[in-house]
Amino acid sequence: LWAAKKDRSASFLAGIMLWIHPSMAAACWLSLGFGFLARRKEVGRERAARVAKWFGAGVAIAVAGIALHRFFITPAYQSPDPALSRELMDNYIKNWDTHRVVNPMAVPWMLETELYMVLIFLSLGFWARKRGDLSGSALAPLFWPVALAGAASLAASALWGDYLPHLFSILMVHRWLNLDSVLLPAAVLGILAHHGIGRKNPLALAMLALNVLLLATSSIDSFTLASHLAAVDWHGEGVKEVFKGLAFPVLGVGSAVLAPHLEDFFKKREWNIQKPWVGGVVGPAVLAAVSLPVAINAFAAYSAERLSGKDSLTPLMEHISKGEGLVLVASSGTPRIPLRTGRGVLIDPEQTDLVSYVPSAGPELERIYNKVYGRSMLVKRAPGEPLALNQRLLPQRWPFYSPDEWQKLREEFGVTDVLMPWGEELNLPLSFAAPPYFALFHIPPKEGSQGR
Repeated sequence: LWAAKKDRSASFLAGIMLWIHPSMAAACWLSLGFGFLARRKEVGRERAARVAKWFGAGVAIAVAGIALHRFFITPAYQSPDPALSRELMDNYIKNWDTHRVVNPMAVPWMLETELYMVLIFLSLGFWARKRGDLSGSALAPLFWPVALAGAASLAASALWGDYLPHLFSILMVHRWLNLDSVLLPAAVLGILAHHGIGRKNPLALAMLALNVLLLATSSIDSFTLASHLAAVDWHGEGVKEVFKGLAFPVLGVGSAVLAPHLEDFFKKREWNIQKPWVGGVVGPAVLAAVSLPVAINAFAAYSAERLSGKDSLTPLMEHISKGEGLVLVASSGTPRIPLRTGRGVLIDPEQTDLVSYVPSAGPELERIYNKVYGRSMLVKRAPGEPLALNQRLLPQRWPFYSPDEWQKLREEFGVTDVLMPWGEELNLPLSFAAPPYFALFHIPPKEGSQGR
């Protein structure tokens, strides 16, 4: 939006980003701040004042919204055991947090996108200086601050993760590198479009068409090799996955790096595109080729049944919605029960990262895991064990609970139904069967007590 001179919209959205994701807001502010600083002469005082005014408006609304939720909407809750809260939070961050526990051996692969961006900027800088243009790339000031801060955070988390301050862990500065994953395809396609359409470079135009075609047909389904190597089955289609992972780095990044430097070579041989209609046709064609398949693929995932608001679990959800009390779930990956039924769940095993954001809730979560699941969140991760605490917290004793034990859990925690994976059995009456996905069991109240 800023590049399109939509200063008010861009500045306001940048300010209100604080309300959406504070850490990513800091990344955007740092990146754009350096961008404006590098181009301050072009920006001018009038535009800078307009940007500051609307940015300030966005920040003001964000701060007001956060304060409103914090002081008037969020329920006040004090931890019954602050020491246990801290212990649970520290154990989760050091052992199980999928965003904060960094394997040092994986760091080079996690910086793959940054390597490609560095190659692109070095190439652009060399190409510009050959032509006497010392102004530099407009993208570079946006990239370097976030990339350097993210890479430094990644290295620190990998080498000294156990010793980092809690605030540093919460901010997860290394996740700023996610922005580079968005910047990479935009930079590659933008460079190829500029040189292919604007500067009439035939190689750039051909590679632009090829990359857009591959993206539109999903032949390229990621921008890095690492994302494919992680799932390679070397006894199956390993070689195919490697080629798919190399497609964009070679065809996209490679052509964006090389094509500008071959411009003089093509001009000497008059291999440039002279047709005046190229810019007017190719640009919209590229936009359509990228956007339409994405839209088509997105809508194709929704069958007529799903568009009507129903799927294979609708009968189960409708049955659950007729009940009362909380639903107890055995594992992660369960459907969105509160959203689809209006009933709450006692806990969602997939949301154990809650302890790193709301430590005061940790002791109650631990109490539930102790008394209901027969587990503890204080378990340590063994060397090489996957970062999957939710799998370590799956209940093992539930099939052996007696009806009386289930009724005690109902009285203490308010749970009335238990959702289990299909094929599991409990000492409770089956309330609803949804093969091959789930089975719902009902905890009846004790005789003489109220409730269904």
